[in-house]
Formats: sequence, structure tokens, C-alpha cells
Amino acid sequence: MKIKISGLVLSIVIFSFGCATGVSNSGASQEWASINGYYSAQFGMNEEEVYKAIKNDFGIGKNQISRKIHPNEKTVTLGIQVSRLLPGSGTAKVFYILGYKSKRLIHINVIWGKPVTKNPNAEAVVDTANQLRNHFALKKYQKAGFAINAQLDDEVILVFQGKDRKGRAARLLLSNPKSDDDKKAGENIALTLSYIEKPEDPDVFRVGEKWMPPKQSFPEEEHKKQEDRRLAEEKRKQQPHEEQSPQSGTGSGFFVSKMGHVITNAHVVNGCNRVTVGDNANKQVSAEVINTDSSNDLALLKLSSLEMASAGSKSLIQKLSIVVVPLASKGLLRSDDVRLGEKVLVAGYPFGDVFSNTIKVTAGIVSATRGAGDDSGQFQLDAAVQPGNSGGPIYDSGGNIVGVVISQLDKLKVAKAIGSLPENVNFGIKASTVRQFLISSGLPSKKAEQTDEKSTEQLAEIAQNQALMVMCLQ
Repeated sequence: MKIKISGLVLSIVIFSFGCATGVSNSGASQEWASINGYYSAQFGMNEEEVYKAIKNDFGIGKNQISRKIHPNEKTVTLGIQVSRLLPGSGTAKVFYILGYKSKRLIHINVIWGKPVTKNPNAEAVVDTANQLRNHFALKKYQKAGFAINAQLDDEVILVFQGKDRKGRAARLLLSNPKSDDDKKAGENIALTLSYIEKPEDPDVFRVGEKWMPPKQSFPEEEHKKQEDRRLAEEKRKQQPHEEQSPQSGTGSGFFVSKMGHVITNAHVVNGCNRVTVGDNANKQVSAEVINTDSSNDLALLKLSSLEMASAGSKSLIQKLSIVVVPLASKGLLRSDDVRLGEKVLVAGYPFGDVFSNTIKVTAGIVSATRGAGDDSGQFQLDAAVQPGNSGGPIYDSGGNIVGVVISQLDKLKVAKAIGSLPENVNFGIKASTVRQFLISSGLPSKKAEQTDEKSTEQLAEIAQNQALMVMCLQ
């Protein structure tokens, strides 16, 4: 079978086999899949054991392994780069993720294509997808959640997804975001293989929990810095001080599902002890950070359940949910990327409630179809953007969302560099990038297909029903 994603025709073989029933086409019983981890790295291993497994599997020492703490999930990620995992597959990056509470291996991601290679070989990436899919097809999986070669949209194929008897999942996702040049179809192709211990209940930090940094062996100098900071903090606590209210920052966001999912920028919610959303500063409800993508500066939130909310919050959640249902059912994100010169409208809550406690909108055009540094995942616009607009929606003339506000240019920094003060230079994240983030978060979105041009007043009314103020409480 041939499947087309973003101008690239892929030859994908469709298998019909009895994974849902446990019986193969030949009638022979299939063996259940057992998803324990990746090579020697097994779910449940602690950090030192994972280091040893990496050394055993790939000969890579501890000093060659990157180590990062996720800003929101508080998980630890160990990363390596491997030249040839499969025949002809090319270079891949492997990420081992350790749980927030357990400090043990809960998730592995293996990535080929654009995130790893500047100019990926699309054919080799597809061949790798086929190899892996064929490998998985030999085993039996739970019926719930099983999928094979499911085309989620024009840019993404869920090549495989299955769970073993213990609910541990294997997922293979092939994406090919659109290129500005049709002749370069496949230049952004990426393949992500994931092994997940508890897909429904990941061991990650959730808003409201007290975070304790994961223990790690530090060099002597770093250990001294840690001790100095601890002593300084203890001294500060011993000194008398006035009770202070939590400091807060604000940004913007917008609904992407009738279940209460909200998109905003990752930098808006980074480092927050608590996150709330609402239609102004005085009407806020708690929200949980579900997923973040720091490289694209995106975050996915979800409104708190009604059971956990106060009477006032319940009323607001019900109001917000009712408002968003009609919009979500028609699709939100436009399938086509922005066009140079097209009209756009930015909505959000610049400066929080400093000037007024209501949503603000500004109009402009798309000034460039790429962002700063020739970033193909962003675009430039001249509509006014201020602090607090971050994470807000950008609409086209039909009311479809074409992007998410990310930032305005640092005028003083640029003026110092070039000797001139730039004006109306702001940036947005393309809808295609947002859609890919939603799919990777397990929330595929319908494409918006509203073609009738609307007045600015009509667009503002849509924004009022969809855009939100996001507050970060520290």
C-alpha cells in the first residue's frame, strides 16, 4: 500500500494478522509480546544500572552520556547517539527516561531522521519503519489501543502501537512535516520508536506535589556549591521575614479539546509550583501540565476535574467546556502552513490584568514564512505582541488557528547589535508543529477547514470563546 504524507509517497506494507485475537492467519497460536525495555536496559533499573546497560550494549561510557532533568515532569533523561542500530537505518539518538518518584527506568525513545540528521534519507527512514513494524507484527498484543499503519493526518502515520499483557506499550510514529519546497519532500521526516512501561500512568511530577531533586554523585566542586546553597537557604529561613503572597507570571493559551486540554508555551509554565487557567485573572481554575516540548516551546495542560474543584471553579469549568465543544468539533488547526502576506489576528492577555482584565486582539500579516535563524517550524508576523501574549492563538481570516505566539524580538539586544531599533518583528509556532506535538502527546486533532472569510469582530468573538489567561504561581 502507498501512503502519502506531505508530498512524500511511502510504500508501506499492510499486514492482516491476529494480534487482537491471538491467532495468526495460518491458525497457529501467536506468542504474546513482552515489552521489558530496550536491549540490556530493562524497566525498573536505577540510573547506575542503566549506565552499565548502555556500556554493555553500545560501549558508551558515562562521560559520553548526556543527562538532563525535564523542567516540568522532573524526570531524568540519559541520552546517547548511535551510528547503526539497524542495517541501513543511519544514525539514531536513544533517550532513557527515569521516573520522577521511582528514579527507575520507565520509558525509552529511539529517534531517526530530522531531529538527529540534518539531511535525512527519507527512504532509509521508511525502510527502518517497515523493519520494526514487521518485527512487532510477529507477536500478539492487547486489542485495546492496538493500531497498525494508521494515517492520523497528512503528516503523521502511527506505523505500530501495541500493549503486552502487562499493559507495557511499544509505539512507532512516522512524521513528515511539510516543507516550503515541494522538491524537498521528506527533508523533515522523523521516526520515533517508544517503549513505555505505564502509558496510562507515567511516573512524572504533577502540579501540587513537592519536588525533591534526584540524587546524583557530583564532582567535589559542584558538591561544595550545593552545600553552600543549602547553608544559605537555612540561614535565610532563620531570619524574620514578612509573609509574602506567591509571585505569579502570566501568559496565554487556548483550548484544543472539549475535554479541557489547553496549549500554551513551555516557558510560560516552566518552574511553576501551580498552574491555573481562566478567562481573566479573577476567574481561574487549576490545570495540570500533561506534556512539554522545550525545543519547540510548547506545553499541553488539562483542566482539573470537577470533583477536585470548588463550587466557583465547577461553574467556570462547565462554562468553558460548553463554549469550546462547537469549536473543537469542527477542528482547530489549519492543515496548510501560513502564506506570505496573509492576514492574521493574535489573541491573548498581554501584560496580564495591568491595563484591563479582558482578552486583547491585534491584527497584522505574515511577514515571513520562517522564523529566527531560518527556523522552518516558525514564522514571522507584524501583529503587535507583548509580554503575556506567549502561548496565545494566531488566527487566519477564516477563524482557523495557524500558529501559537512564541515571542517578540528583543529590540534592545538587536539595536545594540545592528545599530537600529527593529519594529513589529514577532514570531509564531506553525500549526503543523503544534499538531505534531499534540499527536506525540496522544491527542490527535482534527484539521480546521473553515474557508469563509470573517470580519475582525467575528474573529475576536471566536478568540473570546477559546483563548485563556494562563497563570504561573511560584
